[in-house]
Amino acid sequence: MRMKKTVFPILVLLLVCLCTSALAEIWYVKTPNGRTVNIRDTRNQVVGQIPYGMALIPESDKCTEISAYVTYEGVEGYVKWNYLVREKPEPYKKTASAASTETADPKISGEGRYSVSVTGGVLQFQNKKKKASGTKYTEVKFDEPVSLVVTASIPKKKKIDYWLINGVKLQLKSKSFGIVGEDSDVVIEIVYK
Repeated sequence: MRMKKTVFPILVLLLVCLCTSALAEIWYVKTPNGRTVNIRDTRNQVVGQIPYGMALIPESDKCTEISAYVTYEGVEGYVKWNYLVREKPEPYKKTASAASTETADPKISGEGRYSVSVTGGVLQFQNKKKKASGTKYTEVKFDEPVSLVVTASIPKKKKIDYWLINGVKLQLKSKSFGIVGEDSDVVIEIVYK
């Protein structure tokens, strides 16, 4: 009988320890531009998006070094760790310089393994109507695919002669066009005459 009284508290203590260590850590979505982050399945297909600042609990047994495995609104998949932080981020606010699109100062948007850069023009993110929107950049870095608009900054008394995309000459006379940067580096140069 004495043994049962001793074993019970030990079992309770053991269960408390196991439950405490099993408590998952909370992470928050934080992107450099305040946008959503994509959830991807095992085939790297986008299956959903998570808003900036959303709290998530990664499933540690399914996470990789690069991506956290999460569930959001019933959608399961992977999110890159570089878009997750431990402390809840402040609400995203554009700074006065970021809100201004009057000049195309050399700026880099975000971080990532890939980039789209332009010489002789600017890059802007596409809005829902596929039009250029927001801050102007000369380089955008990314890990997730991004939809951008490239616009020539035509100097006075100049015309577009041709565009170079990754060294390939295009006889494109259009002042702007859309591009999707996905898993590669893209270098764009606008040559004027």
